[in-house]
Amino acid sequence: MTHFEHLGLPIRFALDASQLERMYLAKSREVHPDFHSLADPTQQQQALEQSSQLNEAYAVLKDDWRRADYLLHLLGGPSAAEAKQMPGSSLAETLDLREQIAELHATTSPHDPRRMELEQQLLFRREALMKEVADRFAQLESTGNSAESRQELRQLLNAVKFLDGLIRDLESE
Repeated sequence: MTHFEHLGLPIRFALDASQLERMYLAKSREVHPDFHSLADPTQQQQALEQSSQLNEAYAVLKDDWRRADYLLHLLGGPSAAEAKQMPGSSLAETLDLREQIAELHATTSPHDPRRMELEQQLLFRREALMKEVADRFAQLESTGNSAESRQELRQLLNAVKFLDGLIRDLESE
C-alpha cells in the first residue's frame, strides 16, 4: 500500500494540505493504539504498525520535496543515488552560491543583511524549482510517464536538495 493509499488520497503530486491533514487525523483516530488498548495483543500490534505506517505516510506527503521524491519512485523514476546530476544551469549557479556563502561566512556576522538577502534569494529559487517540479508532475499526468521526463524531474529534485544544503550552510556558523 502506498503512502497515498494509507491516507485515502489520489496518487499525484498536487495535494490539498487541509485535506491531507483531515485525512490523517481521521485515519489516525481509526488506528491509534490507544483506541485498541482493550484488544488482544495481536490486534494491538497491528494497530501500532498501522499507526506507524500512517505517521510515515503523513510525514512524507506533507513535505513537498519528500512527496515528489516518493512519487517519482512510484512512477519508476531514478533515485538520487542512481542519478546525481542536476540541470546544467543549476550546476554553475550552485558553485557560485557556494563561493558567496563561504565569502559571507568569512567576512560577515550571522545577522548581516547580506546573509538574510541571500537566504531569501535561495528560498525564492527553491520555491520556483518546486513550482517547476509541480508543473512537470502535472505534465506527466496529462502526457504520459516517459523516462526522459522522470530523469528531468530527478535533476530538478537534486537541484532543490542542493539548495536546501546551501540554505543550511548559510544558516550555520
